[in-house]
Amino acid sequence: MCCAQLKPMNESNFKIDQPESDLSWGTLIMKYITLFSLGLVALWVLGLSTPFWRRNRYLDNKNSVFESMVASPYLWTIIFGLVVIGILVYRASRKYKFGEVFEVKFDDGEKTIMTKSVNLLNNKTRTRKIPYDRLTFIYSEQENSLFGHQRIIEIYEQMDKVHVINMDLTGWVRHDRIELLIDKIKNWAQHGV
Repeated sequence: MCCAQLKPMNESNFKIDQPESDLSWGTLIMKYITLFSLGLVALWVLGLSTPFWRRNRYLDNKNSVFESMVASPYLWTIIFGLVVIGILVYRASRKYKFGEVFEVKFDDGEKTIMTKSVNLLNNKTRTRKIPYDRLTFIYSEQENSLFGHQRIIEIYEQMDKVHVINMDLTGWVRHDRIELLIDKIKNWAQHGV
């Protein structure tokens, strides 16, 4: 993420500098190969060691999962590895699908909200206009031991999630009118106005 310099705007327009990514396909591939390798080794050790200390418990049931793990640990390693790969690919695709929102504009005249986002993988910007009658916000506050207090805004067009903004882990945290934006979204989420 880049550091966001704030732009003064009128009350219904909230904007930070467009985030820039230091990611490339090469760094993403290296990241996920490393995570996959660590997960594969951990699952392989777990898959090989678990049946040995639990073997005597499951000798009466010849069709148990543990017996099949003892009989073919490499097959189970491949299955676990494919599950880990699937989870990592799913998380990566969801992360870059929505993009990073850097502008939110409420247009009361047209009764639309306009969001601008950038896909941090390919640096393409996307502008989306959502009519007020199809718009839904979900505001939540979460406490995380790693990242601390987080304020998360989810933007939906009808029932489709189009954006997720984590106010405390992005450049939005330094916006001078962030509380006004959060209050406006909380009010919208409660009253639809």
